[in-house]
Amino acid sequence: MEIKEPSSPKKPHVSISNLMEVIRIKKYKETDIKVSQSLGLPLSTVNYIWNKFQNTGMIEDIKQSGRSREISEKEEKS
Repeated sequence: MEIKEPSSPKKPHVSISNLMEVIRIKKYKETDIKVSQSLGLPLSTVNYIWNKFQNTGMIEDIKQSGRSREISEKEEKS
């Protein structure tokens, strides 16, 4: 029997409305800390969203290509 190391926890999903709200507030020159506090998001998340928007002009993640899973997440958990 093989013992698996616990996988790293998944990042919580940030809703599209929160993504858009970060961009809207940051365009009015608010600080990252104020945006973080007003939306209840971690400061690092606000920084990531804003930097990504400035560099790419996009707020959504691009679907990454890669090998498909051999088993589903549901099967993996059982």
